[in-house]
Amino acid sequence: MKKLLLVISAVMLLSACDDSSNSWVENLSIFPYKAPCTGVSQQLCYVTGQSDTESDLFYNNIVGFQYAWGTAYQLSVRVTRISNPPADGSSFRYELIEILNETEATEGSRFGYESVDLLENTITFENDTYLFLGQPFECLAESDCEGLLAMNNSGGVVSITFEYIGNGEIALVSWS
Repeated sequence: MKKLLLVISAVMLLSACDDSSNSWVENLSIFPYKAPCTGVSQQLCYVTGQSDTESDLFYNNIVGFQYAWGTAYQLSVRVTRISNPPADGSSFRYELIEILNETEATEGSRFGYESVDLLENTITFENDTYLFLGQPFECLAESDCEGLLAMNNSGGVVSITFEYIGNGEIALVSWS
């Protein structure tokens, strides 16, 4: 009987030990646009926060989350601490639990970026599609996308403005 009680106590004690200190739930507010950032290389990062004046760049991927440009999200995510992350990687893993809310931006909303470095993959053209750090965009006739493309990988710095045209798509409005 004492052995059975000891085994039951041990099982209960071990089951009480979990990795809750390594994993927790957070709510994230994701803006309806991404912004250029530099991690290992130049890329687009989520913009998180409560307002444009209180925002942060979010470099991580969120497992199970499919982002659409022009949509703001409120997410519930599980954050797990990675014990031995790669040297150039995050020490946290984010996994979508639930989309709490999503709100599409108004067509015509503009997203402007100041001081964008024109590096190797900033503005590219592949399969008849212009890309801004991998994000497809339409080229309005007055935007001179060819001129911008010609400056890519020059080390120059430009300001770029995109406009939301609906269905997760953006168009280049201007650059200088």
